Amino acid sequence: MFSLILVTLLLIVAGLFSVHRRWLTLAGALTMIIMGDVIDYAFHVIGLVAIFLFFVSSNLITSALQLKQKPTKSASEQRTFSQVFANGGAPMLAALGQVIFPSVFWLGFYLVSIAEATADTWASEIGSKLGGAPFHLRLNRQVPKGLSGAMTKIGSFAGLTGSLMIGLYGILLLEHRSFKNVLIVVCIITLLGWLGQFIDTILGAYVQARYRSEVCGIYTDQPVHCDQPTQLTGGWRWVTNSVVNGFSGLFAGAIGGSAFLLWIS
Repeated sequence: MFSLILVTLLLIVAGLFSVHRRWLTLAGALTMIIMGDVIDYAFHVIGLVAIFLFFVSSNLITSALQLKQKPTKSASEQRTFSQVFANGGAPMLAALGQVIFPSVFWLGFYLVSIAEATADTWASEIGSKLGGAPFHLRLNRQVPKGLSGAMTKIGSFAGLTGSLMIGLYGILLLEHRSFKNVLIVVCIITLLGWLGQFIDTILGAYVQARYRSEVCGIYTDQPVHCDQPTQLTGGWRWVTNSVVNGFSGLFAGAIGGSAFLLWIS
């Protein structure tokens, strides 16, 4: 109980710091605290660190790239409740599953879903800032930066690197660290996390809502652009980027959990 209280206090401090740094909105910070407590209860502090690796590394990358380009960060760029839940919902589901039905399946689900979120975020942040004009899978051409369903080479490599980071950390959560288990775990987490990033991109290209500005003619994920409503040109209106992120995490996590059941002894 003392450990849980201490972790909660640390999560509150981290949440306040994130709001202060404009990484999270207040609702996003509260969501992070609740998720952190659930994850700590299921996978303990060593498991909680895995999702903090994703969160801290992603925000540091974003901050470093923005500092280089010297933009002003508006409140709309802070991660909201829906964005935090989209990336953290699958790991929290894994934590709840571990509490109710303990199994190596949930460990695999947890780590791979975090690897997918890390791969997707690193690919988006680094690719959009350093990768040039991305190539859109459905439109079959280069599009302006920021439109879902597009990718860059440097972004894809960054995603693989982020997924590998979680894969290497996942070794610490293994109960039996034989050479076979270590090798399998790193490969499963890294490759499935990276695969999840591509699933996210495919869904972004073919299912997520895509709009066109009537003012400037640009394609965008946003229903409002140039201070005017945009026209839906593809996908389903209710399928936002957060919905795509959440589904991709669940999909990758489920495959990862199944792989752990099959190959981790």
